[in-house]
Order: sequence, then C-alpha cells, then structure tokens
Amino acid sequence: MPTTGGGRRPFELSDFHAAIEEVQLRGSVPDNVWTHFETARNLALYSWFVYRFQSVGEMQALASLEFALRERCRREGSGRQPMGLKHLLHHAIQSRWIDAEGLSAYQEIQGRRREFLQSTALPFIDRQGRLPQLDPQIYLEQLADMLPRLRNAWAHGSGMLLGQSVRILRLCADLINQLFPNSSAGAA
Repeated sequence: MPTTGGGRRPFELSDFHAAIEEVQLRGSVPDNVWTHFETARNLALYSWFVYRFQSVGEMQALASLEFALRERCRREGSGRQPMGLKHLLHHAIQSRWIDAEGLSAYQEIQGRRREFLQSTALPFIDRQGRLPQLDPQIYLEQLADMLPRLRNAWAHGSGMLLGQSVRILRLCADLINQLFPNSSAGAA
C-alpha cells in the first residue's frame, strides 16, 4: 500500500475492512435481500482471519444475487420464474433490469482499454474518432454464463480459491442495486 510519505506499507485489516465497507446496497434494496448480502460481506471480512472463507463469501454473494433476481421476478409478477442463476441473469438482461454501464467492473475494464489504446502508436481510432469499446451486451452475456459456473463450483464442492471477495461483492452489489433502483430513479 502506498503511504503519504511515498513509501509502501503492508496491507492491513483496516484496509480490507475499508474496501468491503465501500461495497454497499442502496436503501431501495428489500430488507430480505440486504440481510442475505450482508452475510456475504461479513464472510468476506472474516476471510482476513480464515482465508478459506473467501470462497464461502463469494458463493454467498452469488447466492444473494440469485435471491435478489428471484425477488425482482416475484415483484414483477411475471408468472413462472426462470430456474437457476443463469436463466435468471439472462432474463434480467432481456428485461433490461441490468446494464453493463452500471457495473463498476465494466467501467474499470473500459478505462484500462482506453488507456492502453491511447498509449500505443497503433491506429485504433475509428473513422468517427472513437476508440473501440467492449460491447456491453457481450459483457453481460459472458457474466451470465460465468457467474453460475463459479457459484456451482463452490456449491458442489471445490478447492478453488479465487481470493476475489471484494471484486465479487462489488459486482454482485452493482447488479443487485440495478435490480432495485431508487424510487426517484424509476424502474429499470
């Protein structure tokens, strides 16, 4: 970690806690979903002491996302709900409940791509003077395919440790927040 003196210091529990604390759900998210997700945040925090809690916390975050998707479907009264996280995510994409532009991970990827393309001497700019961008629809479809595979790997037994608790939490929080927009923002 950089310090104010320009040096470096070890990553500490307070840094980890601050990173997790930044991951918040909106007040418009239903209490039952909020409580479910809060369990994932606490598991992530305790992974500082028991590293294997990372995968449990990541699985809980994804289970919270599935729970939130089911709650949104229930509130929409759309009849028979899709089964499984993958189908629920595809349903949310088709229903335009979620948008790649609202995901901090997508924004970070776009920013890194822009920096890279601008730093090279290669002519990446199109005829309208724009840099090529990652297609938001393709990004969402890839998430809808990848996230259930991750969750299933943990749910059905795996020694896999990604060590990505904060990233998974943030991604799930971004998606859950889109499912339950603030009432002043209107329905997604």
